[in-house]
Amino acid sequence: MAGTLVPKPNVTSPVWEHFGFQPNEKVAVTQYLVEEMVPFNTVEKPAFKSMLQKFDKQYELPGKTYFSETAVPKMYNTVKTSIKMELMNADYFSATTDMWSSVNMIPYMSLTVHYLSMEWTLKSRCLETVFMPENHASDNISDALRHAFEEWSLDEKKLACITTDNGANIVAAVKKLNWPWLNCFGHNLHLAVTNAMASVKDRTARAMGLCHTLVSTFSQSWLKRRDLAKAQAELQIPQHSLILDCATRWGTKQKMVDRVLEQIPAIRRVLDDRQHHHLNPSWQDIAVLESVNAALKPAAEFTDLLSGESYVTVSSVKPFLKLLTEDVLKPSNEDTTLTSDIKHKMCSVLQGKYEPAALQELLEKACFLDPRYRGDYINDTETKSKLIEEMVGVEDEGSAASASVVGDEEQAVVPHAAKKKTLGDLL
Repeated sequence: MAGTLVPKPNVTSPVWEHFGFQPNEKVAVTQYLVEEMVPFNTVEKPAFKSMLQKFDKQYELPGKTYFSETAVPKMYNTVKTSIKMELMNADYFSATTDMWSSVNMIPYMSLTVHYLSMEWTLKSRCLETVFMPENHASDNISDALRHAFEEWSLDEKKLACITTDNGANIVAAVKKLNWPWLNCFGHNLHLAVTNAMASVKDRTARAMGLCHTLVSTFSQSWLKRRDLAKAQAELQIPQHSLILDCATRWGTKQKMVDRVLEQIPAIRRVLDDRQHHHLNPSWQDIAVLESVNAALKPAAEFTDLLSGESYVTVSSVKPFLKLLTEDVLKPSNEDTTLTSDIKHKMCSVLQGKYEPAALQELLEKACFLDPRYRGDYINDTETKSKLIEEMVGVEDEGSAASASVVGDEEQAVVPHAAKKKTLGDLL
């Protein structure tokens, strides 16, 4: 009869599962659990179940066991199969890996691959983050990397390069695997800052220590944060919180110094009493912090620029390194002695990280193939000659493969397959 509501079938019934019916509610809840990384017991919380009942009163939500043992593993296998197919179709790929620890000090290893899709779209996939209870010795790391490649059916011959930090264990592991290696530019810049600050520690220890004390003082007291916000409003300066630097977060040291300098007027107003007067920076402290900030700030944005995943960055390392060492970090007549010393040390460390011949060859090839730079940063002809030989070799291999196919077909007329774009075509 027209207008009669048809009862909705029980989507949790095994009959519907038998016919391959996948309820949208299950998919939506599974996707929510996976993408937001919330605990499985979320589905058993009264408020969550009540919310779903508002959407659909007839839907019966499965328990956490279903999602942890069935739904999420099924979604993982589906996504994994899809990604493996993408990687099999990729001609080449690069990889990045890192060893790290969670907030409760549980060790993990992550592996990410970067490749061009069939549509020439640059993609990045974090394949796995695995528990690494073994000692982080080079042998264990190399075994873990090789196992990851086998798990994802990755062909080592297609690996163009793997990027890591400068840890001796991870570098030794990559060498044992005989994989092309490149050190991370962001980590190199972080080491340059760390080493440069260590070299002038006798001149910056008091000011930098005061910086840390100020941040801790305000972060541990709600009353002082309240008074700081009030002072910021009265002085009409940005209402920003102070920043504490972190040894493993690149660029935070400069951000901490810059923020303290920005908030000096408000900090002085809040700490203008006998109990906290000793925390107020003196003019000498401010002069030191300004010199440190003048040295570090120009290089701060380079970490973010060379950490992107949606565009190629390796070809820009050599031009950026030249720009840093010959312009941005080059001491000027306006710099203080402290600023000049920090800049000089940073340049020295950065240049030393890229001295090995293998790294220079890799960077020169990548830079030469980038049409934006037109070979301006390549001084010798050897790199160009090697690239031409490689291009000719790739073209000869393609021609031989085509001739073999024609021979097998006994000279039958076979339509030419669409030729995949290469870097040589772009040049």
